[in-house]
Amino acid sequence: MKANYTYLKITTLYLVMIINFSLLISNCYAQWVSVQNSTKYVSSFSENGAGRLYVTSNDGVYYSTNNGLNWSLLNSGIPLSSIKYSVFSKDSIVFLGTDEGVFRSVNNGLNWSLVLANTTKAVLIVNNYVFAGSKRSSDNGQTWYDFTNGLPQTAFVSTLSNDSNKIYLGLDISNGIYASTNFGVNWFMTANEINTNAYSVYSKNGLILVGTANGVYISTNSGNNWRLINEIPGNIGVFGFASFNTQNIFISGWGYGVYRSTNMGINWVSKNEGLNDISCNGMLYYNNFVYCGTHNLIYRRNLTELIPVIENNGIIPNEFNLSQNYPNPFNPITNIKFDVIHMSNVKIVVYDIMGREVQTLVNERLKPGTYETSFDGSGLTSSVYFYMLQAEAYSETKRMFLIK
Repeated sequence: MKANYTYLKITTLYLVMIINFSLLISNCYAQWVSVQNSTKYVSSFSENGAGRLYVTSNDGVYYSTNNGLNWSLLNSGIPLSSIKYSVFSKDSIVFLGTDEGVFRSVNNGLNWSLVLANTTKAVLIVNNYVFAGSKRSSDNGQTWYDFTNGLPQTAFVSTLSNDSNKIYLGLDISNGIYASTNFGVNWFMTANEINTNAYSVYSKNGLILVGTANGVYISTNSGNNWRLINEIPGNIGVFGFASFNTQNIFISGWGYGVYRSTNMGINWVSKNEGLNDISCNGMLYYNNFVYCGTHNLIYRRNLTELIPVIENNGIIPNEFNLSQNYPNPFNPITNIKFDVIHMSNVKIVVYDIMGREVQTLVNERLKPGTYETSFDGSGLTSSVYFYMLQAEAYSETKRMFLIK
């Protein structure tokens, strides 16, 4: 019995030595995964409220009913030569904005018909209203009316977004962002700080992101204050946006890939692992996955790989600590809690039994508190794995068992 214990102890120490020696080795399984090769320009995502996803491509509109794992093309009635700018869906109704007008489907995209002959870059559904460029309909696109009160006379609407019935609008020939609180009856400028054209806008729970040729502007208080995000380069104005909450935000940029912030946009890091095409445009968060559309691909990535730290209870612990994962054994997801006693650069890395790096779970500068992260072993085989916490001079390693 003593010999067995000694052997186990020596084996554990040996593996820890291998792990430390392998810190520079990267064999990371956590990455973006291509789920559709459209070979055409992917630009806009939408979810219909019942788990049906849509994305625009120059081929037409693709849809998925299994969390984006598989996609099928819908283009019956859509001119192949048209440029597909944006898509928005609600229940079985889908609207598509193109350079040849607005197309509507009332049967989940199976068939399409032209309902507005104006070139339209932005479409949006809010309550019983449909917005298409500078037009509005209250009968699902049967009839359309102008909604330009408060907008410049030569306004061409390039982007629309809604946050709790407050609608935001960007123009590609006028500076700033306009907002309406009465479903487009009146508009007022809400972003004087944005001194260039707005090509894309995203709004959710008081968070607003605006893509311009200068870069991305952000407001976290419903447009009362704005600032330019210096960490994200400006480009031709093509950006995609998504968020899990106001803390955890994702931005994709044409030619730069995907950036992530976990502190309301204060700091940003690049998250391009596995993203072979960084000509990014549209983004979507839905059901624990983040989606990114590029020049010719649709990528998907698990949320836990992008925002691993999910808890800070505000209680300051007495010492650094790495807890045993739970459940253990696990299949395929397990949780890991850890304590941080003061502001520190914290890193948690998972290794296989040979000491090769499998996945970085945490690589952040964190405040004091107790945190929790998750590890997803879906793509791994049953085995013993090790996870190591490093925080300044502190280091601790524990074992976990993946059993499938």
